[in-house]
Amino acid sequence: MRAKGDAELLKTLDMMNFLGKTWFVPTSMLTLVFGAITTTLGGLWLELWVIIGLAGFASTFLTGLLLIEPTGRRIGEFLQAGQVDKGIEVGKDLIRIGKFDYVVMLVVVADMVLKPSFADLWMLAIFAVAIAAAAYFFLFGGKLQQAATA
Repeated sequence: MRAKGDAELLKTLDMMNFLGKTWFVPTSMLTLVFGAITTTLGGLWLELWVIIGLAGFASTFLTGLLLIEPTGRRIGEFLQAGQVDKGIEVGKDLIRIGKFDYVVMLVVVADMVLKPSFADLWMLAIFAVAIAAAAYFFLFGGKLQQAATA
């Protein structure tokens, strides 16, 4: 996106919108339903890795519902109103939010594969550091860089 400029950013945002509605939302809901069935059948509701997975799901669901979807709508409104520069500016924020959300999803995948317990403090620490670093670099780092250059 950096090499190809704003036109590539707009194409990427359009692709994110398409994939979010046609792929990520349906598959995440199916994953939640089948995971709940499996967890119930296995009696695993009190396992730490299940709790972390549900917290990660809630985080990405709320991020999509409260941040990504409304921001995407705002971008569309800016573009329809001919305010391409404003749409691109908000689009860059959306990309950063999406990057953070993807890190949370990767931590959830790692959690589901590795299945940590309370005894695996090192693994839990790695998960926490990954999410904290993603929050710093993708959510707050961009704002700090903008403030420093302004």
